[in-house]
Amino acid sequence: MSLPSPLTLAYLGDAVLCLKARETLLSLGFSKPAECTKTELVFVQAEYQAQAARRLLDVFTEEEREVFQHGKNAKSHSAPRHTDLYTYRLATALEAVFGYLKLQGESARIDELFALGFEKTVQDLAKSKNL
Repeated sequence: MSLPSPLTLAYLGDAVLCLKARETLLSLGFSKPAECTKTELVFVQAEYQAQAARRLLDVFTEEEREVFQHGKNAKSHSAPRHTDLYTYRLATALEAVFGYLKLQGESARIDELFALGFEKTVQDLAKSKNL
């Protein structure tokens, strides 16, 4: 199967990460939509995704690393508004990996990478909810 462009993979990966973030928030007891929307930012903003990407670099498979590199090198036609270009590219690369995994039907791997990449974030949120 030929893969879509890295930016198309990132587009899909963005949706995957949003869904995982929302599932995580609900599992932690966040229930008010306004609270969820505000808290979701710790999963979907470029700076947080870039931090997760750095944590995951050593656990990516060879295929995931290749998708990550293509995503990082992809030339977007839009400029980042709230971060620097390198951070934006790391976030795009991470999204591309999640998009790739979604297309491959790798739900368990998506769950694993999300848990590893955002482990500290989830722990901090759990503490804030006294879990």
